[in-house]
Amino acid sequence: VKNLLSFPGISLRTGRYSAQENKQLTSNINDFLALTGIENAFKLFHTKRFKDEVRNIQKLKSHHRFPERIAEGIPRPWHKIYSRGGRKMFDGSRYKGSRRFSEDELDSLKKLQTLHGNSWVKISQLTGRSETPLRKRFSQMCKSSGT
Repeated sequence: VKNLLSFPGISLRTGRYSAQENKQLTSNINDFLALTGIENAFKLFHTKRFKDEVRNIQKLKSHHRFPERIAEGIPRPWHKIYSRGGRKMFDGSRYKGSRRFSEDELDSLKKLQTLHGNSWVKISQLTGRSETPLRKRFSQMCKSSGT
């Protein structure tokens, strides 16, 4: 029996997504939505926000092999594809994460984090920004202030 690690695999891409990769990801997600009957991509990537539907959505994602289907034809690690699709391309808040935070937003972020702790989903809903950029920006604020 030959060692499986000795077989050459697919080389995974890194860096910016090409237009073709974005097109393929969009196509894969739309095909998955059509297959499962889930209304929109936001529900696929932010399932926990839909408390009444979470079990059904998770069941459909599992049954129809969600990770495999949306990654089809894209030679990248699954977590990068998921992040690209869910957190950037199909975020209901239009992915405001790359836009700079204003001073008012930073003040608001400090207050909301004090009030809600690290409940980034709740803070995201209140600010209209994605969870990951909020968490990262708050972490940067803590590092720079020494807290």
